[in-house]
Amino acid sequence: SCDKAVLEKNHELEETCLRALCSLRPSVPEYRMRLGLYFFERGDKEKAFQEIVRLAPENTLGHPVARLWLVQQATGPEPMLRMSREEIEKQLKKVLDADPSQVDAHQMLAALNLDRQEMRLAELHLEEAAKVRPQFNLQLAQLKRQMKRPGDDAGAAAAKAVTELSRLLEQDRSRVDLRLDLAIALLLSEDYSQAREI
Repeated sequence: SCDKAVLEKNHELEETCLRALCSLRPSVPEYRMRLGLYFFERGDKEKAFQEIVRLAPENTLGHPVARLWLVQQATGPEPMLRMSREEIEKQLKKVLDADPSQVDAHQMLAALNLDRQEMRLAELHLEEAAKVRPQFNLQLAQLKRQMKRPGDDAGAAAAKAVTELSRLLEQDRSRVDLRLDLAIALLLSEDYSQAREI
């Protein structure tokens, strides 16, 4: 089996299994994605790109994970495929058409909209991201303050951020980044004494 080949680090058998799965079940995009990632991890970026790009055709929604991977590659330090901002935005919107709860796509679209000073669109994407990952309420609260939203609107997002960041910090007290984010969320909630204690 493929999993056994992975555990035993038998790369030839792993590739054979993945190719067989792609042939036997061509309608299951996860197998082709796994094959593409296998090639990428082995350093064969050209083969990886060929497999993954097949999952993201222009004329269909395609596989959202593959489309998001291509965008992340395009925005990375050494892109295999260069994309304009408009192409990136188009690809991210297709990801969301296929999977509206895709947090990374919402986060990337929020960042693109912030760069263009389209605050309302950025706010909408952060609201969607926060529904799935409540820690995004911190960015949402900061944006709402920046947009001069009513205090209770920004305060509600900050309070949700405090709750989620406190929960995450309880799970791992060593995370300095969570501690700093929690302090910021507490400041946005105007709980200055608690923020000082963090």
